[in-house]
Amino acid sequence: MSELQKVPIGSLQESKNNPRRFFDKKAMTELVASIREQGIVTPLLARPVQNGVGPVYKHLEIVSGHRRYLAAKDAGLVEVPVLVREMTDQQAVELMVLENDQRENIHPLEQCTGYQQLQKEGNLSLEQLATRLGKSTAYVQRRLKYADLIEPIRKLFLENKIGVGHADQAARLQPEQQKQIVPWLKRGDSARNLADEIARHFFLVLKQAPFDTTDAKLVAKAGSCVTCPKRTGFNKALFEDVRSADTCTDPACFEEKTRAFIKIQVGTHKDAVLLSIASQYESSRAKHLTTWVKAGDKNCPDTKQGVVVEQISHYANHNQEAKLGQILKICTNQKCKTHQSYASDSGYKRSDASKQADRKRKIELRRRALVFKELASDTFPMATKDYRVILGHAIEGLSHDHAKSLADAMEWQPAAAKYGGKDYHGTVKKNLAKLTADAVYQWLYLLMLAESDLWFHSGSTNKAQLLDAKAKQAGVPLAQLAKQASEKKSKPKAAPKKVA
Repeated sequence: MSELQKVPIGSLQESKNNPRRFFDKKAMTELVASIREQGIVTPLLARPVQNGVGPVYKHLEIVSGHRRYLAAKDAGLVEVPVLVREMTDQQAVELMVLENDQRENIHPLEQCTGYQQLQKEGNLSLEQLATRLGKSTAYVQRRLKYADLIEPIRKLFLENKIGVGHADQAARLQPEQQKQIVPWLKRGDSARNLADEIARHFFLVLKQAPFDTTDAKLVAKAGSCVTCPKRTGFNKALFEDVRSADTCTDPACFEEKTRAFIKIQVGTHKDAVLLSIASQYESSRAKHLTTWVKAGDKNCPDTKQGVVVEQISHYANHNQEAKLGQILKICTNQKCKTHQSYASDSGYKRSDASKQADRKRKIELRRRALVFKELASDTFPMATKDYRVILGHAIEGLSHDHAKSLADAMEWQPAAAKYGGKDYHGTVKKNLAKLTADAVYQWLYLLMLAESDLWFHSGSTNKAQLLDAKAKQAGVPLAQLAKQASEKKSKPKAAPKKVA
């Protein structure tokens, strides 16, 4: 039974189990003003902290109405209306969580705290908790995972700089991974783009693992991949957006298992040559042999057994295609006529015409290098047409975003592209096609400014130093234009400007 009482405000105390921690300042100010004028319309709900004697209790713990209580204190009320009801700890927590869950502006981090408390007090399984809350198991599990968010991401979430979609993606990552994605979150990308970037950087296909994913003893603390909660298929509710059920989301654990497997393979095959997979450009970084090929069924005096222990880059050719830890029959002689040739397993062999064309290409490259060096060794005359060629190359070098920014800045109407969209490069070319000689020189500089300062990515630290410095030197009213840029456009666009 509940009993309505007028209770001295000093006899009330906030519950340490109240999941609500964040209050909108503006809304609180308005509530204080309303209570100061009209008082509290809806009574608070509280329970005695200890069994009291008689109808009045000295110490009452607030179960519902924490916000009204704080506003009443700020409004200077001496006593407030309270419904007093006997409740157990579990009943009080459940009522607080359920009431909190019905608020329109509840923050998901508050839901997480409340769900955790209710699960702990009631010793509830995930399914039982979901039933008690009237929510789906997947929904409750995602909210509970917010407890694993690192502090920088929690801060972004509380400040509404990221949304629920971003938090869902971040919460299921390991702490070290979460640290890596903080800059990504600050860029302001969509949750979908964040998910794609996380998948590219952290998710691994278990079918491609060099080790046995069912082996629970390979790394004892990690156990089998099949029963690992970080495998998407084992935790479908948390990873329902990931198509493959056989995806590992913990690259550090994957790497640890790979290293353990390699160690076993090396110990079992003590005479095997240690192999690295690396392209010729990255072979200097390799710690082990890189000049090897798979011997297949063919034998030669240099055929040996090898074990792949390192992968610096993707295999340089199909004759080095292998997994880490794999035991192979290899050839280590770079001049071996049996294995080290242009011939592949498919039987393809380079023709004489192909070899001759390659020799001609190398000769032509050397010729061009000699001509360039000779030309650069002395001064030579430059005509306007030469600068126009440079200008054309500069336009081609602009990215789509820079070309668009330039066309927009000059208010040039973009032409339609051949296969849809807008042809911004063609638009820039067309408008700069008939420049005077002096204007060509100026636009070479302007194109450099367009590429360096006219456009930048979200989150970039680009300060437009070159653009502003040249504008200041040329007497451009920077302050006036900054003010103009901040104002909303109300007038239609002016006619396209002509280029000198």
